[in-house]
Amino acid sequence: MKLKHLFAGMLAFAALACNPVDDQPEVIPALDVPTKAFTVDAAGETVTLTFTTNQDWTVTPSEDWVSVDPASGAAAAEAVNVTVTVAASTVEAERTATVLVKAGELEETVTIAQGAYVVPEDGTEAYPYLIKTLEDLVAVRAKASLETPTYFRLESDIDMASVENWVPFNWNDDYKRQIHFDGNGKTISNFAPKTWNDANIDGEPIATAYYSLFGVLYGSCKNLTVVNAELTDMPTSSGILAGYVGTQTAEGEKMPGLVSNVTVKGTITAKGDKVGGLAGAAYNATIEKCNVDVVITTSSTDCGGLIGKAVGDLVVTDCNVKANITSTAASKNRVGGLIGWNSTVTTTITNCHVLEGTLLTDASNRTKASNGNYGGFIGFGDTAGTVLTISKSSATAVIEGGLGTYNAGFIGGMGYASTAAITDCWAKGSVVGDNYTGGFCGAVQNKSTIERCWADVLVTTTGQRSGSFVGTNTDVIVIKNCYSLGNVTGVGQQIGGIIGYDKLGATIECCYAAGDITSNKAGSAGLVGTMDGTTSSVVKCIAWNKNIVCNRAANTAWAPGALVGAVTKDGGKYADSYRRADMVLTDAAGAMTLFDQENVEGALPAAPDYSAETTQRAYHGKAAAADATCSSVAKSLGWDETIWDLSGELPKLK
Repeated sequence: MKLKHLFAGMLAFAALACNPVDDQPEVIPALDVPTKAFTVDAAGETVTLTFTTNQDWTVTPSEDWVSVDPASGAAAAEAVNVTVTVAASTVEAERTATVLVKAGELEETVTIAQGAYVVPEDGTEAYPYLIKTLEDLVAVRAKASLETPTYFRLESDIDMASVENWVPFNWNDDYKRQIHFDGNGKTISNFAPKTWNDANIDGEPIATAYYSLFGVLYGSCKNLTVVNAELTDMPTSSGILAGYVGTQTAEGEKMPGLVSNVTVKGTITAKGDKVGGLAGAAYNATIEKCNVDVVITTSSTDCGGLIGKAVGDLVVTDCNVKANITSTAASKNRVGGLIGWNSTVTTTITNCHVLEGTLLTDASNRTKASNGNYGGFIGFGDTAGTVLTISKSSATAVIEGGLGTYNAGFIGGMGYASTAAITDCWAKGSVVGDNYTGGFCGAVQNKSTIERCWADVLVTTTGQRSGSFVGTNTDVIVIKNCYSLGNVTGVGQQIGGIIGYDKLGATIECCYAAGDITSNKAGSAGLVGTMDGTTSSVVKCIAWNKNIVCNRAANTAWAPGALVGAVTKDGGKYADSYRRADMVLTDAAGAMTLFDQENVEGALPAAPDYSAETTQRAYHGKAAAADATCSSVAKSLGWDETIWDLSGELPKLK
């Protein structure tokens, strides 16, 4: 019995020895990823990444625009499916990402390639039409809607040399194409069409109006450079960029135009009026951060380096202009370095400059004086009902006005029944003209205020009533904290350092003039040749002119003077003013000499010993001390040193 049991136990032991319970097959790690690359489009896409593995696994994308689900899992006998989501692209180039599949120590990399984003073009602000070729530029007019605003963006520099016939983007259909054109920092060159018509309208050539790139700019143009433009035989309302910037409907609804950060360079020859380097005319327009460098020859009126004529509300800011303009028109030229004729309802100009090298020439061969209206900044300032405001602006120009009247270094003439305020502006250069010529303004015929302005302009006039600062004034004018340094020589009478002739009532306060004054007839003075207004005043002013020459033949003509040559009406105020101690007054009639005078208010200054005539009532003020400077005199008069720098011999505006 015991042997039997022992045998059975031995058999069982043998069985266990041959088949141990923990003897399992060896597992070899495996990872199989059949597809190693996916290509998806720019709109985004979802793909399935399939793989098999006998290991725990993870899936990790390299970029945040790729996501996976699930991102990890355990080993399984079945294939694993991972959803890979690729976001839509906004990148205008192909892009790639990788997905790392890791199983245990094994790794596989899957590449995701996404196509470039193609910007849609529907002419909206978000998706403007893209201009890449000359053909695209030509197509702007056809693509521009008559119903809604249309947006364009220039993608490449465009050479227009091959364009012989040009139809402006917006010139007919009541100019209703509201175009917003982003130049995108690119350049259009060689804009020089020989003809201007569209042969595709009813199969017949139709002459366009408003010769220019845009025709009528209703909308905006920004960030564009136009170089080497050459426009010939231009009719009315023409310019390199636009014939008109802005317009309005027949019912008076404004259709504004904006030009921002635009540069134009080129030449223009014109036969029609309203011609400008940037645009022929502005009507409900805003022009900012623009630069113009042009040569213009015109045989008509209203020509300006920036704008020929402003005919509706206008705002101009931060613009620079260099212009060489020659006009052959025989009358009413109205030529300006910035604007030829400003006749708007409201014009506001800030921080704009007409640059050195600007030349305005009257080549009309006039045989007699007539309205020239040449101004380094504006030719003719405004008309009835307008409000003109200019600040922080300047003009450096040579103005060869010939026999034209109303010429000046800054504004040639300013019209009637309007108002003007000019502050913190200056003019340099030279000006030649006939009557009413000035270093800063030629003729001021409206209610005006000029403050903190100066001129250093050589003035030569073949006529009368001209000045180193203002030629003549026929309305109420306030000139305060201003000065003039230029010499002025006039063939005619009434020549002055601040105003040649004041007809109605000038208020001149805290001003000085330092140039030589010469009148080849009569009525010259350091500040005002003649004051003919009952409310005129000269207060706290300084005549620092070294030489005043009055070549009158008889002492019955307008008198010369240190500060004022002739005060013809009582009621004014002449007080607290000085002349330099070594001033030389040359009176060809041999009658007038300088003498100190007390303040005068509400009456005429004293007559000289030789005459009781009104025209002999000069105001000489008092002589400054021999060792005084103009600045020390200004300090004694209490000039505002927050406005004036009185540290040098001559006061300067801060």
